[in-house]
Amino acid sequence: MIKKTWSGTYYGLYTELSKHYDITCLDMNYNNLFCKILARLERYGIGRFDMEYMNYHSQKFEKMFQPNEVNKVIQFCECPFSSKIDSYIFQDLSVSYLLNVYQKNKELIPFLGMNNLSLSYLKKRTKRQNHFYQSAKGIFTMSQWLKDFLVETGIPDYKVHAVGGGINIDPSKIDYSNKKGNKILFVGRDFYRKGGDLVVNAFKLAKLEKRDLELYIVGPNTNPIKENIEGVFFLGEKEQEELIDIFNACDIFCMPSRFEAYGLVFAEALSFGLPCIGRNSFAMKEFITPGENGYLISNDDEEDLAEKILIAINNSELYKNIKDTKDFYLKKYSWSSVVKRMISVIDN
Repeated sequence: MIKKTWSGTYYGLYTELSKHYDITCLDMNYNNLFCKILARLERYGIGRFDMEYMNYHSQKFEKMFQPNEVNKVIQFCECPFSSKIDSYIFQDLSVSYLLNVYQKNKELIPFLGMNNLSLSYLKKRTKRQNHFYQSAKGIFTMSQWLKDFLVETGIPDYKVHAVGGGINIDPSKIDYSNKKGNKILFVGRDFYRKGGDLVVNAFKLAKLEKRDLELYIVGPNTNPIKENIEGVFFLGEKEQEELIDIFNACDIFCMPSRFEAYGLVFAEALSFGLPCIGRNSFAMKEFITPGENGYLISNDDEEDLAEKILIAINNSELYKNIKDTKDFYLKKYSWSSVVKRMISVIDN
């Protein structure tokens, strides 16, 4: 379902863009025999076939449309399509960054799902991607950090536009009345990459000082915590609608991800009035201004995180700042605002 994929990104963009343009949505599915065979080979560890998928989809597109039948294409992977068509791409991460990690920052590899990616594959895919970037009309990144990275690696600044990402929150469902000043929320399926282990250890330290602290863990299918810890509640995977009550009940949001391409959950937490604690890297520092709407940590220091948890959860001024700027968060991180920023590029 397009509505559920990539945190609703495809659906959010499609819905808002449809208000401004006549759109044909081309479903790049993998249900044909060719793609099924490639998928099975991937499962057996024989190789990665992203570029073969892209070639297939490009050919499929060119068979369906002639250049004079379509003016612009917005896509999410680097399918060449026709040089006569203005093509834009929307991304939260680039393959060139994965190659950079492989060559210069290997400690991040376990957090990027790169264990089955070879250096030769990353070089080939990056070469293809850079060729696409140079011929594309525009590149939309969700974060400023990705834009900065692409420009630093040679993509022209005028071609790269940081437009953000959108959340889907009904403002009428935001309720501050149930907060008790003692509940910490962690949300993330990839528990270790998102820093869940660090949050649990910091929670145990913070609880020594504030005995009524509670930690709520949402996201993983199975409980990643192997010990019984008083005040820790594992809630598992939840639908977006179920998260509303959890956001409304909790007081601060803590997710110090070791890698986070964007992190829309920070925007969601801020909209629900939760001060946020993240890591001083990637897009997390774009959401969080220390002392105004949360705090940032720089490493895996459990004591530092515990201290910031206690400061945040006891800081009434922090809560007031966030509540007073709720409308700002709802507007800035809406798909309507994201698409307006995209349209200003596309139409000009």
